Amino acid sequence: MTAPRNIDFNVIFPNEASDIAFCEAIHHDGLKLSYRKSDADEQRPWDVLVVRHMVPDHADISSLEDYLGSAARPIDGENDDWGCFNASDIAQD
Repeated sequence: MTAPRNIDFNVIFPNEASDIAFCEAIHHDGLKLSYRKSDADEQRPWDVLVVRHMVPDHADISSLEDYLGSAARPIDGENDDWGCFNASDIAQD
């Protein structure tokens, strides 16, 4: 678990306008962002996928989750989950 890899974070919102506002608020180097309508949560059907290439370190993941949550809360969003789903994202030395 020391090799950097893409870590996916999902943040959910009640509407597309909130999705867009969130993306605009956190857009900076190091984060890849995309959003879509999802059927995973009826109350918050809009989902932003935030991807950061990083070593999966507990403190760093928690810090990014805190940052995303604090940016999402004012526009009625919340963290949904995170994970590393694609082994091919792991950097090879």
